[in-house]
Amino acid sequence: MRRAPKEWLGRMRLAFELAAPRRYLFIMSHMRSYSSLLCHILNSNPEVAGYVEMHESYTTSLDLFKLTMRVRELTGEQLQSGQYLLDKLLFNYEISEPMLARDDIVMLFTIREPETAIRSIIAMGRKRKKPDWKSRPDRVVDYYARRLDRLAELAADKPRRSLFFEADQLVNDTPALLDAFGSFLELKQPLRSTYETFEYTGKPKFGDPSRFINSGRIVRDRATYDEVEVPAELTDKAWTAFENARKVLADSCEVDASRAYSGRALRPG
Repeated sequence: MRRAPKEWLGRMRLAFELAAPRRYLFIMSHMRSYSSLLCHILNSNPEVAGYVEMHESYTTSLDLFKLTMRVRELTGEQLQSGQYLLDKLLFNYEISEPMLARDDIVMLFTIREPETAIRSIIAMGRKRKKPDWKSRPDRVVDYYARRLDRLAELAADKPRRSLFFEADQLVNDTPALLDAFGSFLELKQPLRSTYETFEYTGKPKFGDPSRFINSGRIVRDRATYDEVEVPAELTDKAWTAFENARKVLADSCEVDASRAYSGRALRPG
């Protein structure tokens, strides 16, 4: 059966679109680090496409092609040549050494101080109809420490292009940090603190399920979840992982955007 000329034309356009040269932007972090907020700010810039977590590993060029297909499917928009395609990695999925060495892959590493991040994860877990591991302090601290250890390992392997910042900079030092991103990513249009919301904004499994992400702006006044109790020995374990990771990330990444930040998180006591 012969296909209609319009169908062939559509297929050819799609093939050219998918084959166009582009770059890849990975947000390397952990849960409750403002990563969804950052992804929405980035995706609101026309030079970046993608705002949800794909839950994928990246070991070969085929994985990058899969990312291209997923971003196009989830955003519902035509991809542009030269765009950054974005994914955020919050768990220890595999990234191969060849991926770290590619000059078309850029990584933004960010970590959030442990006490607020951990209490936020636990509070989120306890709101679920069927609480899972995220409602247990010991499991959450284990996840947090393992994830930060892995982020430090990846940064120590010296990715070709990488930038480190502390997560709280995004809400406390927004203009300076967004300017740093724009310069590092060589964006033609500036990043803005307001952003668009999209089809999967606020949906579970795709990112932040809280009400704040749907506001379209950075909300600084948030719950601290002080009512969530975490044993002192677990808090100490988390702080040790945080301080070690922060040092390695700052020393290893190509750009340390936290250097000029005055609000550095300090271990209590």
